[in-house]
Amino acid sequence: MSYKVFCDDRELQVGESEWLSFCSRYQLVEAAGGLVRSGGGECLMIFRNGRWDLPKGKREEGESVEQTALREVMEECGVGALTLQGLLTVTYHTYTLNGVDVLKRTYWYAMRYAGSLRALQPQAEEGIEVAEFLPPEKVAACLEASYGSIREVFAAEKAKR
Repeated sequence: MSYKVFCDDRELQVGESEWLSFCSRYQLVEAAGGLVRSGGGECLMIFRNGRWDLPKGKREEGESVEQTALREVMEECGVGALTLQGLLTVTYHTYTLNGVDVLKRTYWYAMRYAGSLRALQPQAEEGIEVAEFLPPEKVAACLEASYGSIREVFAAEKAKR
């Protein structure tokens, strides 16, 4: 078994025997988010830091990863009426924040949105410029301007259909 880790725009494969040593070089952060679909098949995506992304965020103490996923999608996009539909995948990516090397483990959930496709409220204090439900034909182009870990989430969704 190996772990796929996204470091900047590179993909690393870390073997199980090397995993603990690899992790020891980083501060581990747990997060959760969602790949949200509307009843019509539109996908909720956000735009921040010059790339298309999916809503996600850090787990708070005492919170389950499922609770984190729902809370973060609601906070980052201003939506409610969400239903969890199951875990899609777990991704890993690294970054440096204030001189600290971080390994983020993100639990990704499939979610269904039952509300209307009204204008959303992107969480500006998180650097989110756009939160929008996109038709399937626009999602592929957005994924070209996204992160490898986000493409992994879409691949996991496709594999589970």
